[in-house]
Amino acid sequence: MNNLKIEVVEKNVVVFDGEGNDLYTIPLVHLDEVREENLSEWVLQLEEKKWVSYELLQNLADIIKKECPDNTIDWNTTFSMVRL
Repeated sequence: MNNLKIEVVEKNVVVFDGEGNDLYTIPLVHLDEVREENLSEWVLQLEEKKWVSYELLQNLADIIKKECPDNTIDWNTTFSMVRL
């Protein structure tokens, strides 16, 4: 899928396709959720989607860092787990 974009909309982070359809929604209050070893829950969930790109995951990480500056996510380890 081309032309995906990710942005904050009200109280969510939303991934839109090129036609503006909502493909994936993450509530802002859950953005900083982690798996064991402080891996980003949402980066790893989205990484499993066939339509996601590395750039979109980086954009998500930037949003998480901005919206949750005190997060405990280990970004280096999280992105080392990404297999696109």
